[in-house]
Amino acid sequence: MVAVFIFALATAGFFQVLGQSARHADYLETKYFAELLAHNDLVELSLVRPPPETGLSNGKHILAERTFYWFQAVNETENSTIRKVNLRIETEQGQVLSELNLFVGINP
Repeated sequence: MVAVFIFALATAGFFQVLGQSARHADYLETKYFAELLAHNDLVELSLVRPPPETGLSNGKHILAERTFYWFQAVNETENSTIRKVNLRIETEQGQVLSELNLFVGINP
């Protein structure tokens, strides 16, 4: 009887750890997709001519049946020929998954 009780406790602990691992794997997958979207968006921005105007913009991406919201801020820098782009990717709940910066040159 004691052996069955110990086995039941061990099994319950095993399934708890298994559940936590599955939730963590889902979070890591979601974060990976957000990083991928952020990098792709910044590559596209670096290729756009003329570079983006200063200001704020936002939108959403759908990837792997997940919805991601992006927020972009383009600011002037001390050097008038360079602009700073800050791109943030969030979940529907507002959790920040990725935040990257890009500096783009402006051809005079």
